[in-house]
Amino acid sequence: MGDINFLCMQPSERRSCKPTLPGARRWLICDEQTPTTSLLVGVVELPEQGSTISLHYHSSVEEFQYIVSGSGVVWDAKGNEYPLSPGTCVYCGPGPKGAHGYQNTGTSPLVILFIYPSTGGKPPDVMLVDE
Repeated sequence: MGDINFLCMQPSERRSCKPTLPGARRWLICDEQTPTTSLLVGVVELPEQGSTISLHYHSSVEEFQYIVSGSGVVWDAKGNEYPLSPGTCVYCGPGPKGAHGYQNTGTSPLVILFIYPSTGGKPPDVMLVDE
């Protein structure tokens, strides 16, 4: 990518990729194939009511999520459930205490923007929590 310090990416330019957890669709915005040096950014979608992302964590990185559209719930490591709607922000620390899982409870897709710190835009590990 050379010496690029700015990138404006249209929705059609996002790269669809295999989700790391079943039940979701995922598109990457910023990763090791774009000019990032410290971020992994993308959009995950739970397409229909009842779709879930299993309770999981990332062992060495924190994560920020922003609800773009739809409605649902997020669970934390202790099993607490929090409602989600557009504009809701979720922060998850690294390790088991930052575990999180999602479910679409609405009639339209639940769309979540995610951001991780990541040297060179490489994806973090995903550790499933035995439920």
